[in-house]
This record gives sequence, structure tokens and C-alpha cells, in this order.
Amino acid sequence: MTLPAGTRVGPYEVVASIGAGGMGEVYRARDAKLDRDVAIKILPGLFAADPDRLARFEREARTLAALNHPNIAQIYGLETADATGDIQPGRISALVMELVEGDDLAARLARGPIPLDEALPIARQIAEALEAAHERGVIHRDLKPANIKLRTDGVVKVLDFGLAKAVDAVGRDFSPGTDLMNSPTITSPATQLGVVLGTAAYMAPEQAKGRAVDRRADLWAFGVVLYEMLTGRRAFEGADVSELLVSVLRDNPSHDALPAGTPPAIRRLLRRCLEKDPSKRLDSMAAARLEIEEALAGPAADPRVASAPPAAFAARRRVAAAAVAAGLIMLAVGAAAAWRFKPVSEVDRPLARFAILWPDGESLNAMTLPAVAVSRDGRRVVYRTGQAIFVRDLADTEARQVARLAVSGLWLSPDAEWILFRTPSGLSRVSARGGTPEDLVSISTTNGATWADDGTIMYATDKAIVRMPENGGASEVLIRPSSETALLSGPQALPEGRLLYTEWRGVGASAAPVSIISNRDGSNAVTVLEGQSARYLPNGYLLYASEGRAHAVPFDLARERVTGPAVPVAETVVVAPQSDWAQIDVSATGTAAFISTRTNENRTHLAWTDAGGRSAPALNVRRVYSDLRLSPDGGRVAAHLWDEQNDVWVADLARSVLTRVTFTPAEEETPVWSPDGREIAFASDRAPSPRALVLKPADGGAAAAERVIWSSPDHFHVNDWSSDGRTIIIEVNRTGTMNDLLAVDVDTGTARAIVASTFRERQARLSPDGRWLAFTSDESGRDEIYVQEFPSLARRVTVSTGGGYEPVWSRDGRRLYFRGSGQMLSSSAAGPLEFSAPVPLFADTFGRPQGAGHTHYDVDAGSRFLVITTPVAPNERGQVHVVLNWDQQLRKPR
Repeated sequence: MTLPAGTRVGPYEVVASIGAGGMGEVYRARDAKLDRDVAIKILPGLFAADPDRLARFEREARTLAALNHPNIAQIYGLETADATGDIQPGRISALVMELVEGDDLAARLARGPIPLDEALPIARQIAEALEAAHERGVIHRDLKPANIKLRTDGVVKVLDFGLAKAVDAVGRDFSPGTDLMNSPTITSPATQLGVVLGTAAYMAPEQAKGRAVDRRADLWAFGVVLYEMLTGRRAFEGADVSELLVSVLRDNPSHDALPAGTPPAIRRLLRRCLEKDPSKRLDSMAAARLEIEEALAGPAADPRVASAPPAAFAARRRVAAAAVAAGLIMLAVGAAAAWRFKPVSEVDRPLARFAILWPDGESLNAMTLPAVAVSRDGRRVVYRTGQAIFVRDLADTEARQVARLAVSGLWLSPDAEWILFRTPSGLSRVSARGGTPEDLVSISTTNGATWADDGTIMYATDKAIVRMPENGGASEVLIRPSSETALLSGPQALPEGRLLYTEWRGVGASAAPVSIISNRDGSNAVTVLEGQSARYLPNGYLLYASEGRAHAVPFDLARERVTGPAVPVAETVVVAPQSDWAQIDVSATGTAAFISTRTNENRTHLAWTDAGGRSAPALNVRRVYSDLRLSPDGGRVAAHLWDEQNDVWVADLARSVLTRVTFTPAEEETPVWSPDGREIAFASDRAPSPRALVLKPADGGAAAAERVIWSSPDHFHVNDWSSDGRTIIIEVNRTGTMNDLLAVDVDTGTARAIVASTFRERQARLSPDGRWLAFTSDESGRDEIYVQEFPSLARRVTVSTGGGYEPVWSRDGRRLYFRGSGQMLSSSAAGPLEFSAPVPLFADTFGRPQGAGHTHYDVDAGSRFLVITTPVAPNERGQVHVVLNWDQQLRKPR
């Protein structure tokens, strides 16, 4: 339908046609209410005819309208009205947007390549727009020159954010003569409805294959656009769309076509953006922006700057390399490196102690990863609670909060200007001075990390120690465990390219883990002691944990050997009951910071919380709880107790009595109830057998009969048991596919995949009637809540709008609860696959941060929340103890 001038759509009067694209016709219009010019995009007629589709689009449009950035064209609203004027009357849906004057980038490129001094400022603004959108969880999906406007004042505006997804597959045109650089948005019939591939010339290889996309697809499109700006030629060629898609999948654009003066940072950026394998591609627009800013700044003027953040490490290293010819900078760098790991003075220095009190209301519920860190010079202490990260510079009188989100581990950059931390979805970083956290890598498990002097980060998963650039991006595996049953943890970068780490060799092989030093490629590995989470101290000691205590042992780093007996650390340092992680860190100057037993995580108990956030005790038996699951009648709760030999226990809430269900030395976790409340299903590691899915009577003791109905060599968790008793839902952590959801038939023991992809699908919960499956997935680039038909799996919707995890249905199936953004949220089920916008209920300060497969709360029939909480006695607050010259204690006779 073409709209002539004078046509009215609600309060908007069409002035003139602006153009048309794959997702609708665009007109300049006058807003009669606000007396301003706007752009209106007339959506395809199927929206007016399909209320469900329009409702989905409205939900997407609300998310897009929340984007507010100077380089993003604003969405003002959605108008659905009867058009009037000199046309056939009819119902029209139109998106109302900011009117951006000026040429689009496609028109500018039609005149030839763009000079570097003009192209890079444009690229920086595009990167800033994408970075801001990605931070809000919005992916463009259809970035191309036609969607980038260049205003006459130099401001760049990116249009149509997320509309490719919102429009939801309106058609394809592969006919001869189609403009390949502005071809319609393409969808794949091989994928579920609504997964949009993008415009052919700029789509990423995974889009061309019909796979779901994340923000890395925007990084690819950005690289294609930047290449075209600099060269004036298309990155990929083809006579028609089919040939163009083949070129995207097969060819690599020639970098010889780039201008001779293209900075190395930009060449590197293009290579990293145009990696066909998304796992090797740059995945952070912040990193791309920093590369552009580095290129715009040119060579650094002063190589002596020592306070540059990690994003500038690479530039600093290049400047230092340039100064090698003079011989001065290299000498200084060598001296600094020697200082960092040299033994401290033998002069007896007096001890000095003080405590840093946590803010009121803060609690620490998970200590299986570091909760405290000290800068190398001993002047800065960083610590976390379960809900925030705090920095205390010892020259200041107060700590400052630098981030508020669920955190379960932290590590410092070499200059202590950046904090690396584990989030529910992977590893992120934030400036020690505060700011917006940056996601670096999405991984399901993180067993420790280290930030090396060369500007790389090494982190441990269960089955590998991996290295990645400090800004995120492509990772490489450095070390794998010595056997299939072994696990890796706690890496620490040492001088001369060496690495200290722990290998837990598993039940049945060795009860005690061992700490190992090797080259970073895993060669020349030497076992140095039995113990967990060993860390080398610059005064010539190894600090480690064993049997619930922190120990120190003299150690010769050059010869890689222990030189004396171990001594227990005198302080009452918390040691996590499952991982033996000692909550203490020591600087090169001997300053120590540790968390004492006063804040031990054994102090958790269970509480009821209502929808208004008001709490009351539910079970005052203090244990380390995980995997809470209420019985069908609501009178009992099954849980995994970390401090009780990793077994499954059942608590009678009325009598406050805990009863043990499992008794093996293996880990048994993620219990779920049968629909009749008679049995419990759980996952069990019983070496040397594969991990087993076990059923056991809920009221049985050690002699009660068990049934193993399924087993797997891969680690898995039990998620739910269907209301008809026939199906158990599990999530499996498979190499190459991350977490997949499987359905196990209780009678036959056979399993079938129900949600499987290269993303992490987990925490699945079936609705009470068994018709809908809610689960968490990071396919959008962050964790979101999805609901899918079950068992047909035909349709799926996204429920969360700003991130979410750990979904739980209400007992009547009318609401879906989940955690996200530091809040407990609720979404009403209005009909089949129709959910209201999430509503926050109360602050989520309970329990542990999210983990794969684990749910740390449950909901009863009265919509009360059973949660894990940490009670604090009157006038008692958590604290971090700081000891100056702590290392002197290790040298005194005992």
C-alpha cells in the first residue's frame, strides 16, 4: 500500500515518501500533537490481520524504545489505526521513529571509498551505538549501510535496531535484479519462526546457515561495513543472493585492498570481526571501539604511563617495544618484573590489623571462588558479597561500591585497575573506579582465573585451562586434565611463562587434589604438593588449603620444589567446604586480606519470603544448602547439602528435622520429587561408573533400594519430573554444544534431545499441566527465560525482557517466576504462549548466584518463596580482616 501525502495514520499526517526496505515503507510525517516531524515505517499488512503477531511486535518495540543513545535513532511508539485520506480505508500498523536528516551510508559509499580520517570517526560512532544496545541485550541483526544515517553535523545515527527480529519474517525476494546490498531481510524455514538471518551481503556465516544469532553477528556486520567504507568495494560478491551467500560462507575479503596507511589496530580489528567461526570472532563492541580509539589517537606520546587500564595494555606493550632500541624502558620493565616476585625484606616488620565492615544488609553466600583480593603493592583491597563488588583503597577511610550484581569470584588485573569476576553467565570485568561491567566470555563453569602480565586472562573450566585476550575474544585451550575423571581449577600465572594450577583427580583415584606447576602449554608438569588452590607468594611460600584449613609451605620457585614443612595459617580463614578454597590473598609487600569464620557460609538457613519481600524463618538448621525443591504437598524440601558430604537430604519443615537420603562418598545433587512425592530423582557421580540418574524412596534410609535408570559420561543435572510421572528432564554439559536439555523416559531409560544447540540451555521446569517447558538460554548473548511447547516443541516465546534465569512455575501454572537484574520477577501466563511483561517483586539478595542446572529457591501453593538466606545476629556485620606485614608470621619460630 502506497500512502500519498495527506494520508493520516492516527495523529500523524504523511508528508512524503522517504523510501522502502525489506521491512516496510518509510514516510516523513507530521506529528499533530507534538508539532514535530517524524519518520513512520508502515509495517506489512499481516500485522493488522494477526493480533498475536502484533502483540509480539509490540513487546519487541517496547524493548527497542528503551534504547536511548545519541547514535541510535529513537523509537517513539507504535501506532495502529485506520488510515484516512485519498486511499482505500484500512487498518495500518506503523512504527513511529525519530526523523534523521542526511544521507545514509549507502549513498555515501556510492561515491567511493571513505578516507581514513573520515571513516574512523563514523566507525567509532557505529561501534558506540552497537555497544550501548548490546549492554541492554538488544542485537541489531540487520546492520548495513542503508541503516546508518550520516547527519550533516557529523553525527552518525544507526536505525532499525532489532527490527529484523521484531518484524518476524515477512518474506523473501531472490528474483534477478534484487539490490544485493539492500536485499530484504531473509529468514530461514529451517529454523523456528522468528529467527531472522539478516540482509544477505552483511549476514554472518551462522546466519547464512539458518542458525540463531547473538551479538557476534553484529560484530561480523560491523566488520563488513568497515571494510566497505575503507576499500569502496564489497567484502563479498555474487551475481544473485544464492551466490552471495556462498561467498559469505567460503571467501575471505582481501586485506590488500585496504589503504596503505590503515593502522595495524584496524587491520587486526577487521580480521577479528570477520572470523567465520563465531567462537573465534571478537564478541565485544567495547573492544572494537577501543581499537578504533587507539587508531584515532595515533602513537602514544609517553611510554612511561603506568596507570593505563588493561584495555590499553597492548598499546603500552607496543610503545615499550619501540623503546627497546634505546635500552631504557626494557631495563625498567625487567626491574619491575623482578620486584613483583622477589622475596620481601628479612627485616622484622610489625604487624598491624584492622577490619573492613561490609555495608548493612550484605551477605556472602558462596565462597567456592575468591571473595577477596589485594593489589600487588598492598594498597588496594577488593572484596565481594553475594550481591556487589567493593573496593577499599587503604589510603581512604571508606570502601566504595563499583558494581551491584550477582558475583561468585573475583581477580585483579596486574595494575589493580580492573576487576575480573564471575557472573551467572561467564566472566566479566569492571573498572576498579566503577562503571558499566563488560562481558568477556560466556561459559557455564569457572573454577578460577588469573590475569597475566602479558595482558591475557587464563581461566579454568572443569576440563581445560583456557587463555583469552584481556578484552575478550577468541580463546585457546592451554592445558587439559590428565584423565577423563580429573578436574582443573585455580590457575595462577607465574614468571617465565609458567602456570600454577590444581588438578582434582576424582573420587576413586585420589581423595586429595594436587597442585602442579607447568609451562603454559602443559609441558614439563611437576606436582609440587597435595592440596587445593595453591598460590605462590612473593616471599617464597606456597599458600594452599587442605582438609578445611589454610596452610603455608616454604617453596623454591626456581627449582619448583617444597623446601620445608607446612604450617597451618594462624588466622581463622574461611575455607570453602566443597572446593577447599581459602579466602585469603597476600600482596608482594606482605599485606594480607582474609575473611574469617564469622562469615562462614555454613551460617545459611532457609526462610519463607512473600511477594512483598517480607521474610520469616522456615528451617533454622544451618547448612550449606543448594538445589531446593519443595515436595508436591509443600511440607518437605529436598536439598543438596555441600557441607554434609555432598549428599541429598530431606527436611520436614513443620518439625525442622533433616533426614539424609544418600550415603555414598560421591556427589549427589539436583534432587527432584516424583509427582506422588514418594521418590526422589538425583544426579550422582559414582566413579568409576559414568554419572548416573538415580531414583530412591524419599523416606528411605541407607538400605533403601535405588534404581539407576540412565547414565552418561558427561556431567548432567536433573531439572524436573513431569506431572504424569513418565518423563524426567535433565540438562547435559556436552563438549561442543554446551548445555542441552534431554527428556529421559522413566520406564525405558531412553533419552531424547528436546532443546539442543551451541548455546547453553538449562534450568528447565515443566508447567504443572505438563504442556509448557520453561528454561534459561543464552542464545541472545545473555541469559533469558524462554517457554516452549511440550512435548511437541513446535512454538517458543521469550518471557524475560532484561535478562533472567532460574524459572519456577506457580503451583497453578498461572505465573512464571524467575531471577534477573538483582530482583525476583513474575510474569503472568495470559494464554497459550502469551506472557505479560515481567513485574519485579522484591530484591534478590538471597541464595547463591546462578549456576548451570541449579535452582536456589522454590514456590509453594500459597505463592511463598522458600529461599536460602544468611542470618546476621544483632549488631554483627560481615567483615574483611586486613593484616599489614602478615608474611612475617610465616618466618617466626612455632
